[in-house]
This record gives sequence, C-alpha cells and structure tokens, in this order.
Amino acid sequence: MKGTGTDEGPTSRKRDIFLKPFRWLKRTSRLRGYPRSPRSRQDEHSQTVESPDLPNNIGLESIYPGTQATKLEDLQASSLPGIGTTIYEGVKTTLQTVADIGEGFPPLKGTAQGLLAIFNAIDGYKENHDEFKRLLERVNALSRIMVSCPCDANDISPEVKGRFSGLAQAIEQHRQTLEGKLDPTRSKAERVFLHPQDRQAVAKITQEIRFAVEISMVSYVRRNYTRSIVDRANTFRYLSDHASVLLDDNVRNMGNIEQKVNRLIRSELLKRLGEVVGAEFNNATRGTGCIAGTRISLLAKMHSWAEDDTSPSLYWLSGAAGTGKSTVSRTFCAQLDERGALGATHFCSLQDKDQRDVYLIIPTLARILAETRPQFGDALEKILESDKTCRNPTKMTPHDQYLKLIIWPAKEMFKSTGHGLLVLCVDALDECEDKEAIGLFLDAVLRQEEQIPVKLLLTSRPEVHLRERFEDLPHHQCFRLHEIERHIVEADITLYLTARLKGVRDIYKAYETSWPPPQISIISQYCQGLFIVASTVFKYLDTFGGDSLARFGDFASGSLDLKLQGIDSLYNRILSEAYSGLEAKEAGLIHSCLAILVSAEIPLSVQDYAQLLQRDTRTIRQAFKSLHSVVEVPSSREPRGDNDQGTVNVFHASFVDHLTSKEHRMERWSIDHISAHSAMADMCLSLMDSMLHFGISGVQTSYRLNTDQPTPLRLSPVLDYACRTWLSHTLHAGVPEVLEQRMSLFIKGPRLLYWIEALSVARRVADTGQTALGDVITFLEHFSKMHLPEDLQRLADDLAVFLSDFYRPISQSAPHLYLSALPFFAAAGTPSTISFPNYPSTPVVHHHLKRKRDAVTFYCSSGMGLECFAFSSGGKYIRSVHADGAVRIWNARTGDMTGSLPPVAARGTHLNRNLATISSDLTFIAMCIGHKAFLSNSYTGELVDVLAYEGPLYAIALAPNRTQVAVSTYDCRLLVRNWTLGGGGILVNGYSAPIYSLAFSPNGDYLACGLYDGNVVLWEVGTNFIRKPLTPVLVGHSDLVTWVTFSPDSRSVAACSFDKTIRVWDVQSGDSVLTPLEGHTAAVFCIAYSPDGTHIASTARDKTTRIWDAKTGRQIYEPLRREQSSNMLLFSPDSSHLLVGATEDYNFHLWDLHSEHRKTDTAEFHTGSVYAVAFSLPAGDNIASQTADGTARLWDMHTGLPTSSPLDVHSHVPLLACSRSGLKRALESQEELPALGSLVQSITRGDITIVADFSPDGKYMLSLSETGLLRLWDVQTFYLISEVACGLPLAQPWSFSVDGETIACSTSSGNIELWKIRSREDSRKILVGHAPIVRSTAFSPDGKLLVSAAQDRSIRIWDVEKGDQLFRPLVGHANGVQSAVFSPDGKFIISGSDDRTMGLWSAQNGDLISLVRGHVDSVLTVAFSPDGEHIASGSSDLRVWKTSGLFPIPGRELDASKKYPFLNDYPSGSLVLNDDGWVKNLAGDLLLWVPSKFRDTLFFHPALVHIITDGSTRVELSNAAYHGEEWRKCRDVAPEGGGKPWPIPADRAHFYHDPDSPLVQFFDMAEGCYIQEITLDSEE
Repeated sequence: MKGTGTDEGPTSRKRDIFLKPFRWLKRTSRLRGYPRSPRSRQDEHSQTVESPDLPNNIGLESIYPGTQATKLEDLQASSLPGIGTTIYEGVKTTLQTVADIGEGFPPLKGTAQGLLAIFNAIDGYKENHDEFKRLLERVNALSRIMVSCPCDANDISPEVKGRFSGLAQAIEQHRQTLEGKLDPTRSKAERVFLHPQDRQAVAKITQEIRFAVEISMVSYVRRNYTRSIVDRANTFRYLSDHASVLLDDNVRNMGNIEQKVNRLIRSELLKRLGEVVGAEFNNATRGTGCIAGTRISLLAKMHSWAEDDTSPSLYWLSGAAGTGKSTVSRTFCAQLDERGALGATHFCSLQDKDQRDVYLIIPTLARILAETRPQFGDALEKILESDKTCRNPTKMTPHDQYLKLIIWPAKEMFKSTGHGLLVLCVDALDECEDKEAIGLFLDAVLRQEEQIPVKLLLTSRPEVHLRERFEDLPHHQCFRLHEIERHIVEADITLYLTARLKGVRDIYKAYETSWPPPQISIISQYCQGLFIVASTVFKYLDTFGGDSLARFGDFASGSLDLKLQGIDSLYNRILSEAYSGLEAKEAGLIHSCLAILVSAEIPLSVQDYAQLLQRDTRTIRQAFKSLHSVVEVPSSREPRGDNDQGTVNVFHASFVDHLTSKEHRMERWSIDHISAHSAMADMCLSLMDSMLHFGISGVQTSYRLNTDQPTPLRLSPVLDYACRTWLSHTLHAGVPEVLEQRMSLFIKGPRLLYWIEALSVARRVADTGQTALGDVITFLEHFSKMHLPEDLQRLADDLAVFLSDFYRPISQSAPHLYLSALPFFAAAGTPSTISFPNYPSTPVVHHHLKRKRDAVTFYCSSGMGLECFAFSSGGKYIRSVHADGAVRIWNARTGDMTGSLPPVAARGTHLNRNLATISSDLTFIAMCIGHKAFLSNSYTGELVDVLAYEGPLYAIALAPNRTQVAVSTYDCRLLVRNWTLGGGGILVNGYSAPIYSLAFSPNGDYLACGLYDGNVVLWEVGTNFIRKPLTPVLVGHSDLVTWVTFSPDSRSVAACSFDKTIRVWDVQSGDSVLTPLEGHTAAVFCIAYSPDGTHIASTARDKTTRIWDAKTGRQIYEPLRREQSSNMLLFSPDSSHLLVGATEDYNFHLWDLHSEHRKTDTAEFHTGSVYAVAFSLPAGDNIASQTADGTARLWDMHTGLPTSSPLDVHSHVPLLACSRSGLKRALESQEELPALGSLVQSITRGDITIVADFSPDGKYMLSLSETGLLRLWDVQTFYLISEVACGLPLAQPWSFSVDGETIACSTSSGNIELWKIRSREDSRKILVGHAPIVRSTAFSPDGKLLVSAAQDRSIRIWDVEKGDQLFRPLVGHANGVQSAVFSPDGKFIISGSDDRTMGLWSAQNGDLISLVRGHVDSVLTVAFSPDGEHIASGSSDLRVWKTSGLFPIPGRELDASKKYPFLNDYPSGSLVLNDDGWVKNLAGDLLLWVPSKFRDTLFFHPALVHIITDGSTRVELSNAAYHGEEWRKCRDVAPEGGGKPWPIPADRAHFYHDPDSPLVQFFDMAEGCYIQEITLDSEE
C-alpha cells in the first residue's frame, strides 16, 4: 500500500487509481464542513494522502462505444512535479499532443490550446503556488481524458461534446483576461513582482479556471467511476472491503445525523418558522438546470466567489426577464449540494402566496438548515426557546430574522464543527410583491457584520427599487446576465437547443446523420440572448398539435416574419397562428380567455374559466390548445379527477406584457387592460346573479362562529373569486357607464344581502382564514374618490358604512347578518339609500335617543391605560397603544373595536403624561420607559431599536422620516439618533434646565424642545447633524413647558405651559405670532394643530378642552368637558373631529366639532359620569345624583324622570355631593347652599378645599384639602377637632357612622383608622388588610360592622368594636372596587367595580350571591333604597335596579313554554353581554350581537328598572322564533305558538354553607372550582 512502503503490484496500482477520485472527493467534503467519521480520522494518520490523480484508462469503451482507448503511459510523469521555472512539463507536453492531433474535434483542440496558452502565460510566476497546484491537479487528470478521446468527432457522445465546447469557450475567456494581467512585453522580474491587486486578480482567474474544469468533467467522471467500481468490485477484493468500511462509516454518520434531524423535525419550535412548500431548488416543477457545457464560465465565477474567504458575503445575479437566472441558480445550487456546501434555498414565485412573502424567506432558510444540519438546529432551537422576540419569527423584521435565525445559529455551528462554508440562495426576489419588505430584507443581508462563512446568492431582475438599494449598499458582488457578450450567450443557447431538440423525435430523426443541424444556430441568433425565448421556441417546436419538422424548417428557411425582435416576434408568431383560420366565435373565445388571464387577480382554474364564460371545460381547453407554448394548462390526460381544478398560468410574465402592450393594440389578440377588467366585472356580476341565494354561506347553526361550524364552510372557488373581486375589477375598469348601471341595480337588488352573506365566509386567499369583507370595504371607500353619479356615489358610501358598522357580526357569523345586523341597522335610523327587506322572525330593536350625541366613546377594558393614538385609513379608523403593549384598531364612527395587532415588545405605565408616539405612517411606535427609549414595529410588535441612558428619560419624539428619534435626559441633555445608521447618535449639552417636551416639524427640518424653565429651544436637524438656527431660544412662558408642536406648514411653533397659557412663535424670526391664549384655569397639558392649520386645540388640568382660531387666537365653541383631565389630543385628517384621551384613563373620546347639539344642555340626564348617588328619606321616592363637575340632580325613582332643575353644587360648596349625606342635604335644602359655601370657606380659612362633607346630624364637617389633609371641624364653634394625612385627594376615604359619632378614614398605606369624634387618640383603631388604595368605607345600619372596598379588588367586613376582619376577603371582581354599602337590614352588601360589574354579597358569611354586568364603564358608586328593594348605581349613566332581580335561580332549565318578549325578561345570570358585543348563554351560544353605540342604553338584565341617560334600547324577541339550526326560517312568519326561546342551560347553584361547619375546607375548595369553571365559560 502506498505510503507504507508496501508494493502490491499492478493490482494495487489499479485499485489506487480507482480510489483516488473518491479520496479527493472525501477530502473536499471535509473542507466543506461535512463531519468526519472516526475511521477516516484514523486513516489520515496511518496513510499518506495522495494527490487527486485520475487513471490512465477510465472505461472509455463504455463512454465512447465502439472506440479503442489510447494510452499515454509513456507521456506521464511518475509523479506530479513541483513548481519550478517550467511548470509541469509533462502536462504541457500532453496538452501539446492533444492540440496537434485534435483537428477532428475543434472543442477538444481549443481546450488544449487554451490551457497551454494559460500555462505559458503564468510560467515563471512565483506566487500563489497552492492555487496553481490545485489547478494543475485538475488539468493533469483532464489531460488524460483528452488524449483518450477518439479522433473522429462522430465517435464522441453529445454530452462530452457539449462539455468540451463549453469548457473551451470558458478557457478562452480566461486566457484573454490572464494575458492582459501578465503582459509578455514586461520583464520576468516585473511579472514576478506584480502589484498586489494584480497578484490577487491572477489568483482569482486561476481559481475560476480550476472550477471550470471541475464543473465540466468531475460530475461526469464520478458517474462513470461509480459504474466502473460496481463492475470491478469482484475483481478487486481490497476495494470491496475498503468500500464497505467507507459505507459503514457513512451509514453510521448518516444514522447520527438522521437521529438529530428527526428530533429537530419533531420539535414544535420549528413550526414557528412556517411551512413554505415547493420553494426548494430541486422542485421538479421548476424545470431543470443548465444543459451540460453551458454557463461554465459564469458558474466558475460563482464557485470562486463562494470558496473565497475574502469575497463579499452576498452575490447578486441580475438579469433581464428570460435571461436564465433561475436556471443558473438551480445548477449552482445542485453543484454546491454535491460538494456539501449548500445550506438552504428559497425560490420565490409570484404564483404562490407563501413563496412571494418576503417575511417567510429567512424562516424557510432557517428551517431547512435546522432539518439538515444538527448543530445548526441545536443552536436555533435554543434561540427560539430563550429569545422572547422570536415567539413569532415570521413577523420579525428581516434584520432580526437574519441575525437571530441564520447568523447566530451558524456561528454556534461553526464553533462546534470547525471551518466550513454555507451558501444560501434566494432566487427571483423581484417576484415578491412587498417592495418595502424587500428593501428591509436587502438591508439585513447586506449589512452582515459577523465574520462567518455564510454567503448568500440572490437573483432578480434589475428592477429600480432593487438596483438602487444595491447601489446604496456596495458590500456585494454583482453579475448581470443581460450584459454577457452576445456570442457567448448564443453559444450556450446553441448547446441548450442541441440537447433539447434531440429529444424531439421527428426533428432528430430527420437530421440524425448531421446532428446538430445548422438550423439550431439560426434559432440561437433569433433568441437574441434570451433563454426564455429558447425555451419557448422548444415548446413551440415540441408540439403535439402541429408539425414539428415543418415548423423547424420554417425557422431554417427564414420564411417567418421576423420584423419584430426576440420574444416579441415569437409571441406574435404564436398568437397569429393561434388565431389563424378561426371563426369569429372561436377567436372571441380565445380573446375572452386571454382577457381573464391578463386581468385575474389570482390564477384561475379551467373550471373557473368555464363558469365565468358559461362554457364547458373541454371548450376552454380547446381555446388554449394552440397557446400551450406560452400558457400552462393542466393536462386533461392525467389520471386525477381534479385536473379541471388546476390553475392556468403563463410561463413568463413577459407574455402578459406583450398582450397588453400599446405597440400591439391594433392586433386582433391585443388585450386592453380597462376592457379586460370591465369584462371581468361583468362576468362576476352575472355569475353572482345566477349563483347567489339565501343561505349561500352554508352555515348550519347561528349559535356558532363561521370557523366553528360542524363542517368547514367554503364557497365554490369561482363564486368566492367573483364575490371578492368584482368591485376591484370595476375600479380597475374606471367604472364605465355600463358597469355604473349594473352596480346600481345590484346594490339595490335582492342579492345584495346574499353577496354580503357570501363575503362572510369568502377568504382573501384560500385557507388564510381571513375574511374578504375588509377588502370590500376598502374598495367601496375608493369609489368616494371617483367622479360617479351622485346616486351611485351615495349607494357605495352607505354600503361601506353598513359593512363597517356591522363588520364583526357579519365576518364572524353569517346568520347574524339577518338576526343582528339588520334589526340594529333599522333601529339606528341612520339616513341611508340602502334598504333591506324585513325579516319577520327576527328581533325588533326599540331605540330612542333624547339627543344626537356629539362624541363617540371608546371603552377599553380595565388595566389598558392609554399610551398614544393615531388615525388610519383617512380617519375612518383609530389605532391606539396601551400600557399592556396592546395595539388596538377601532371604528371611528361607532366606537367598536374591529381588530388588534401583535403587542409591542416595549410596554410600561407612565404617570400623568404620555411618553409614546406613533409615526405618521403608523409603522413605528416610540416610547420611553425609565432609562430606555424603545422603537417598535407597530404591525409586528417587534423591537427595532433600543436607546439606553444612565438616567431617566423625560420626553421622546419621532421624526416624520421615521429614521430619527429624539429623547431628553434627566441631566439637561438632548440625544438625537438615526436608528438606521446605528451608533450612539448626537448628544447635545448645555441646557439651562431639563427638557420636558419634544416635537419634530412636519417637514423634518426642525426640532422644538420645551424646557422646565419655560423656554422653548429650536434646533435645525439633518441626517447626521443638529445645529441652532438664527433664533434658537423662544421666551414668554413663566413655568414648565408641557407640550410643543408645529403648524402643518412648519412655519410656526406653539407651546403650552403650567402657567395656564398657550404661545405661538414664528420659526424663522422667533417673534410671537399671537398674544398668549388665555382661558384655562389650570396647567395646560397638551396642544395640537388641526391638519388644515386653522385651529389649535388645548387640554388642561381643569378638565376642559378648548378650540382656538389659529389666526386670531380667539376661542371658538364651548369648552369640551371630561370627567378627568386629558393629556392627549389629535385632530382627524379632515379637521372635523378631535380625539381626546389621557394616560391614566381607560377610555377616550372622539368629539364632533361641528355638532349642532354640542352646546345643548338638558335636565333629563347627566352629561358626565355619576360619582355619588343617594335615596331620599324616609320613603326613598327620589334619587339624588352628582357628577364630578359638581352638577347634581333629583330623579323620581318610579318614573326615572327629573324632578328639579340641575343644581350647580360645586359653585357653592366644593364637591359637597361626594358623600351621600352631603348630597341629600344639598338637594333637600338648596336655599342653604350659599350659606354652606360661606361656612366652608370660613371654617377652612381659605385652604384649597376640594371636598367638604357633613355628619348626618349636621354638627360636624369634614374637609379634604388639595394636599390630602382630612380635617374634622365643629360647625358651631369653627373648632378644628382632628387632622389626618390621608394623602388621597382623588378618593372618598371616610365615612360617618349612622349616629354621627364615629369616623372611618383610610390612609395612603391602605390601612383604615376608626375613631370617635370626641376622643380620637383614645379610641383609635387601625384596620390592616387592604393594599392601597381604599376607595370606599361604609358602616352597617347598627354601626357594628364596617365594609371597605379597595383597588386591590377585594371587599372586607370589619368588626367595629374589636377591629377584627370578619370572614375571608370578599373576592370576585376582576378589577378595583370603587364602592360598597350595606343594605338597610344589614344582611347584604352591594359593590361596584372598575370591571363594570356590581356584586351582591351576603353580609352574614361573605358569600358572593351574584355578579351583574351593570354598566359599560366603571361602576363608581352604589346605594340601597331605604326599604332595600332597589339599588342605584352610578357610572357613565345612572341606573336603578330591583334588588330581588339580582338573586339567581340556579339549577333550573329555561321553561320552553314560557314567553320572554324582551331581552331583559330572561332570568338573571342566564345571559352574558361580552365586551365584543356578543350576547351569549352560559354554553357560549351566539344569540345576538349588539353594536357599541346601543350597549350603554340597552335594557339587558331583568333587575334593571331605569337607565337614566340620553336614550334607551329595548330588544323585543316576541317574533324572534327561529335561530340555531332553524335560522334559515327567519324569512318566514312564525305560526301562532311556533318557535322557541333561546336555549338557556341549567345554571349551577352557588355553594351556600355554614362557615362554622367542619366541612368548610371542602366547601371552599368546591366553590373555588365552581367559580373557576364559571370564569372560563364566561371567557369563552
């Protein structure tokens, strides 16, 4: 054996000859990162690795049948010589021999001459020995094959001919380049000591030549060697033994790999990366690779790039349509795969939704790598498990995707495997539709900073948006296919056509003796360098419907009309033949098919074409038969029965461009886009007229969502397409007159509702699960921008409003279009040109409003404090960001939440000011939390950038261009950072005070800073600079500047301050534009300009929002009032509405500034939230209520009507009515109010008193100051009895006992103090248990017990005498509890909570009796009537309840024979009204959907007696007889006694038990399980 000194004779030499190529391949695979087996590592130490030689005789008789191989043993050197003054003289001698005898086969001669010239050119060059040696090793092996070739070219196989032809061509190119670098006129010394750049270029050329040789020969030799080894296995026993060892090693290694891959595939984590199918390079449907011998030079360059550690990590293969980019990339990937260097591939396609989604490219690559490379998979799995930002990889930014899914795992893999190489490939990137996403993808891969051997091949057409991106980011290597010299491409096309046309039997048989015929060269020239033309020509010639040989001859004779060039000429030829000899009817059908092909939004099936055109599928196939070379039609001969469902596609997009080109508009086959879309819209409407009907959705029961039906819902594909796209086609057609009429008739016709029902189950794209209703709304809104007849315009607008208002029920449950949407639409009474039929067996909604509302309220769930908001879709929707990170979308008209986006990664709670903003295009959300500023993607929630500082950040602003973020710091600094450029940004020092507010100008040129000292500082900003303008400091304010903003034209800057004023300056001069705007009575928190620049809005601590004329400074309109102060303002895009909100508030409002009713006040209802209620004594015939603004009213308990005019208590006594006793005193003795006001002022001696209250007997008064001091006064003597620092100015932290002798007072710590009025220190008790803040305390009627309610969601009952807590905490509310009081008999407690519910509790054992959803907003106050039979509750309205109706009747099924004429007749606890508007029973059945604007006036609960607000809504169910599986009968009149009530499952009884029972623990456990189960049911 060689290397051990053993000589085994000829057999050993032959065995080594056969093994050498495999040893070389084995070593190459190790260099590419394949794992080595233990056996192979051992062999390396025991044997000498030989040079990769090739044998004398490689079985050429099997390659060239009938020929005798020529041997060159006398020409070979015994071993490879080293590099000296003459390089491998033996090899050069061999090449010279081949050149001399190769006249019979020019490519062989050319290859030998080219290689010889290359060696002569570099002879004497002394550097890069390793690269030259590798080249010589390949050439030495190649030369032996060359001299074995027969002299007669006819005896050489076509494949070998093609390979040598391509190799000769590639070598000639490199020879010319190399000779240019090594000028023979220069001295030998000059050539030896080349410039470093020249030395690098020479080495690169040498490397590319080596790869060209490998690409041409190695795979072919390997294939023949494999066959030879099998044939000779019995002859060479050692070879057999050694092969089995190698196989065993490989099997063992593959077993280990397979085990790991299986583990990774089974991992659920990889499912996050998506399941893109068919994007691999070896997908058979994508075609084959390059024909042998073609593209050799290009492929060699690409391999050289891949192997070169110093080359850029990205290679862009660019080329015009049809130049063969995908074919080259497939070939390159296949060759890399053989070498073990291919990582993963993603071939994009416009025909597949997933394959054209940019955000799925990198996850797909990562998934493939994880499945094929265990070490990579292990690293990726750890990242997916540990990195929270990778929870949804397909929604991450491309930057994060590439870094975390590719770079980081690859880095860990290379650490464990050593040096290696991974090449990734993304083909046809231009076929992805999202240009912005493509830009982000390129930014990510072009900015790869990690120095690891991961390389990426990208191919695309040279589209402008791609070309510009590559030009801006130069770190890549580029090759443009369309710039290759024409003769080189034509030679490759010739080889391609020679190989492909040999398979066309008639053509090859006719020219077999002289193959390839000269006609192929003519066709190659005709293709003009486009492989797509060559491919199309081949399809045209390889026809089953025509004479292939005759067509081939036409090309050769030049009888074709070739006036047009390239593929256009070919398309003309194909189309002309397709139309030739056809009757008008037949030509019209082809034209209609082509019109559908051009205008269809997605590829349609043969069946779809047939139904749209009202023909059979055979006719459609016949129409396309003559177009098969340009249009792909599913074969009708396949055994599958669904071949008519296969889609019709063009082979290349250039065919569509050709059909619609204006240059060809006079041709009979020319397609006009507008006419095509018009025809498509007409066909869709006709198809809908024939197919739509009531119940088209196929929904079986109205109790379940569309997605939860017993069988999946699906329209027929063509009807689904027609319903989704007819409006889009109409828009593309420009709404011609004929479509105006059809559209108007359709909207007014009976099938409108059936179309909407179909949209409920139609999908945007098949199986995405997303309804198309939103797209249709968008299409309808586009009609408002067109000049249409007025009646059609109104129809489209009104239809869009209806679909938007009832989007949720229609999109979620098709039957509720009829059962919910239509009844509430009729009740709304909104003027509309849309009319719908009356369905007799549906609910009837009785809705009455006492006035038109001037604001829409957006009710957020508790715990969702607002951070910022913005308008979208031209003001039709609102996007809000909340403290929990949620991003929600609201209908601006109705207040309904229509959807949500993934939560942002950064989230937090800010106190009393908003430190967040949304970019103008809604793409980014910027916010400050503590010491960090975060920039998040608003659509995906992913973190884009983080800016950290050493201390707190005070303000943040985002530039209009979205690239710059400005933040202010605690230490009086300003930091401006361009996050796209990275780095720390620009830090500005020297401020006189910290910056409290920041704003960029709309044009992005200026940055305004509002300071603590009252000054405003302007900066001029750019991409990489910040500098002061001519007038940097704007003065005028005397206190902290809370907000700064610019006018829409960026010419003026406005600021507001704690000094209660607003000031406006000219940006250029710094002069004041207006006198200070004065009117607010407290600090102004926020200001905003209207988009038209005519108004300025301001909001302040005085809880008012004011509108000012931006030119005169005059206040217009009456102030807008909210219960809480606001610190967010935003005008709608049309300046007609104003959005107002606050960070500490859950809800926000949209005010109509032009409402005629906004100035109107009325005594019939409160206009703000009710903070206090009380019944009159002794009979309780009247109810007193008061809002936060100090307005109080009296109501008749029996009728719910007002009994007196509104009373402004606040103007006399500050918030006197916050206590029930004080409220009653104020209302019952209105004439005493002025005196009471004077009394408060006298007693408190001018202290700022925000709350005052009197004991039940009127002897004592409590006052709560702005600083949180609670003082007790003797009214007669004005003596200060006691003082407690409760620190709760916004709560009601006290209560008097019934006898007026004892006071309960809560403190800021959450504790409660009990003390006697006359002896506080001696009688004080501390009740410990609550966490801050205690919102309410109340004594029992006998004064022995105290109930407290707190923000910690609990209610506690205390023994007043002992100071002990009775029972366990009363827990059941989901949010803070605002109020709790005893019933007059002391047996029950009623509570109100922020979760919008009221709780009825047993005061005897603490059991929860019932939890009632009482309001649409927080329940702020509750009170029992003197007889305990009624309860009053205050929220955004005032409600009166019958106490007995709050007790559930558990364990009883609903009596089906009983009638429930109204919604609120159903028993307590049997129905639930969820936040999303759905009324459900305890089984979760969908019974009714209630729009947001009806919920606050809806009589829903049987205990509800009055809703004292601006309207009322009652739902009558007398005729609503059909629902569930009978919902389709809702069109019919129910017979007398027909139908049935809604299903109400038996409710489970609550667990009542004696707390002293020894089984108390068991009952507690059972009750806990019961409550948990009830909670889960409610959530579902």
